[in-house]
Amino acid sequence: MFSIIFTVYQGKIHEEKIISHISLSEEKIVSEIKKITPTINVTLKKIYIVKTKLNVRKKPSSNSLILDCLFPNNKVEFIKENGNWFYVEYFDFLEGVPKYGWVYSNYLAASKAN
Repeated sequence: MFSIIFTVYQGKIHEEKIISHISLSEEKIVSEIKKITPTINVTLKKIYIVKTKLNVRKKPSSNSLILDCLFPNNKVEFIKENGNWFYVEYFDFLEGVPKYGWVYSNYLAASKAN
């Protein structure tokens, strides 16, 4: 009987050592993940609505190459600005991909979601 109790006791101690070892390993893994995970700067997206037919250009200039054309009610996401020109992201539904370009900001209206 004593040997059975001793064996169970030894098993319990061994089990506690394994749990402790797993906990330490988990802490080390979490620590390493935090070291390599980039911090994310969460900012609110600025969404604009196209008011009228609008050319998307390669550079912030009316003399620049026209890349695409947006139509009223299209949504664009503001990325950066250069004077009255906004560099925006928009979705090309025909190709199924996001695209980028410069648009003249006077032809945009701030979305109510902003």
